[in-house]
Amino acid sequence: MKKMILEENGTLLIDGIKIELSSYEEFINSSFFKSSDDLISVGEYYFSTKNVMWHNEPFHVQFRPAIFSINKSVFLISKTGDFYKKINNWEERANVNVLMHEEKRLYEWMMEKYPDNYKGELKNPPYGHVWEFLWGEITVQSNERSFTSGIYIEWR
Repeated sequence: MKKMILEENGTLLIDGIKIELSSYEEFINSSFFKSSDDLISVGEYYFSTKNVMWHNEPFHVQFRPAIFSINKSVFLISKTGDFYKKINNWEERANVNVLMHEEKRLYEWMMEKYPDNYKGELKNPPYGHVWEFLWGEITVQSNERSFTSGIYIEWR
């Protein structure tokens, strides 16, 4: 399993290799992209990998390079919660209680990791919780429209 580190300055590393997300072209020409044999294309501009450890928690990670006016980001789905266990069964996944439970679980997990950076709760859809850093934000969200739940790391 690959190991992810988010440095204090916002640099994202996986197995010691800096993740280049400032543009699609930079990402696909990066050392990480060229050395990763498990990246899966998600649509036209995103890529994912299923086995990344962050703070000793396994995640499915989606890399979203900056494109057009959209900031660079990564989206993490925890592999230890009920949400992930139900992700391939639409009837079980499309359950608001499962989404809310996953959001609460990830909120508590993030509060343990970054208590000093907690900014507050989002009062408008999509709801969630935000942690603020000099380089950007980390948001825990669940979305009832797309039935997704996870952690978004977004750089300014």
